[in-house]
Formats: sequence, structure tokens, C-alpha cells
Amino acid sequence: MKLFRVFRFSVLCFLGALQVFEAGAEEGVSVGAKSESGVASSATSLPAVGSKLAIISLKDVAKNSKAGRSIDDQLEEINNKSKEDLLGLENSIKKMDSDAKTSSDERKVDDLQAILYDMTKKKRYEIQSAFRSAIGVLEEEIHKVVKEIANDKGYSLIISSDAVFYSNSSECPDVTEEAIRRLDDRIPMIKVDMSKKNPTEG
Repeated sequence: MKLFRVFRFSVLCFLGALQVFEAGAEEGVSVGAKSESGVASSATSLPAVGSKLAIISLKDVAKNSKAGRSIDDQLEEINNKSKEDLLGLENSIKKMDSDAKTSSDERKVDDLQAILYDMTKKKRYEIQSAFRSAIGVLEEEIHKVVKEIANDKGYSLIISSDAVFYSNSSECPDVTEEAIRRLDDRIPMIKVDMSKKNPTEG
């Protein structure tokens, strides 16, 4: 029997649609246009001459903020507990399998293996759902923080450092650390909620 697998999710997997933030004259800051895949594309137009620009490492904000670390810590605990519970059941089934002497015993083992498979599938779904929900909250809060920085500092454009080949730090400062500080003040912890129900269940 194959060992079950519990996926390890992490904010390092964070794929935010926070690629480019463009400040409009009347509407403040808005997110760069998204592609059909849902990931933000580069700016739809070049900034005007004299625009004030900044860069940000969204991965660092997600990974190093208190909120991001809280998600990682909770997921590690959830994964370890799930692994412990499911491994305990699997080991019991293995013992029953090795001790099986009759066809009735073998059928019981087969039934328990099916139950273990369903339990593992359900747990994987629950962890995935909780992770995505928590990351959604984190992404939304990062949006708010970056908009605040743009408004407070007068930036016309804040660009993800992943999309930048070269920048002059004096003309295009990095606001990553400021974003982390503001995010920590705004929301130091995001709960990973495992209570959501599988929609396939009644």
C-alpha cells in the first residue's frame, strides 16, 4: 500500500497578482491589468516623464511579514498533525493486512484502505482550501499596504522587483521593508481556517 501524501503549503508558494501598481490621477492606486490566467501583467502604459517610481519584493513581504509567517507556522502544525493521524491509521491497516488469515479479514483491510484514501483526499482538500483562503487575505492586505505607501509617498508606480532588470535606488527606492512594517502593524496574524466543508459533501 502506498503511503499517503499530505501536501506542504507555504507562503513561499505565494503567487500574488500584485505585479504592478499604477496610481491614477483621480482614482488613487489601482492594480495592473490581469491576463487571462489571472496574474497581473506589466503596466498597460508607460509612466509619464517625471513620475515617482518605487519597487517592492512581494515575495519578501509575504514571507517575512508576521502575517505570512503566521500562515506558515499554522500550516506546519496542521501538516504535522495530519501526518501523525493518518500514519497511525495506515500502520494499523498494515498490521491487519499482515495478520489477515481469511478472505473476510482481507475484505476488512480493503475497506479500511478505501477509508484511508478518502480521509487523505478530504484532508488534502481541507488544507488546500484553508491555505488559499489565508493567502487571499494576505494578498488583499498587501494590496492595501502598497496603496497606502503610494498615496502617502506620492508614487505613480510601484513595481514588483521580480519584473525589474535594473533600477537606480536613488531614483526608484525599494519600499519592501516599509511594506512589511505597515503590514505587521495592520494585521500581525492571519488564521488558517480548517473548518470549511468539502462542497462534495452533503
